[in-house]
Amino acid sequence: KRHVVVYCEHRGVSHTRHLIFDTDTQAQDFATLIEDHKREDENRIAKKMRHALGGIKLQPGEVVTLLIEIVSGSDLPIADLTSSDPFVICYLNGKEVHRTDHI
Repeated sequence: KRHVVVYCEHRGVSHTRHLIFDTDTQAQDFATLIEDHKREDENRIAKKMRHALGGIKLQPGEVVTLLIEIVSGSDLPIADLTSSDPFVICYLNGKEVHRTDHI
């Protein structure tokens, strides 16, 4: 039996899994599949970033600053007996980066 250790992070939560395979070939095929999917995701993210930048070329190490303005909310459900005090949580890469006061 062969095993592959898979580490992943989703929405800020880390997971480690040990997967057992009957043969080296099955373990290698699985590892190759995971690496292929990882590369596809990285390419998809890079393509989205190029599209969002509209042809602007970033220098190595250059940082993009995002300004997000929370304008309004509508049709929000009542959370307690008489009213709602909604707020917005902004996440980046699965980590909370900002939480508004109630809007």
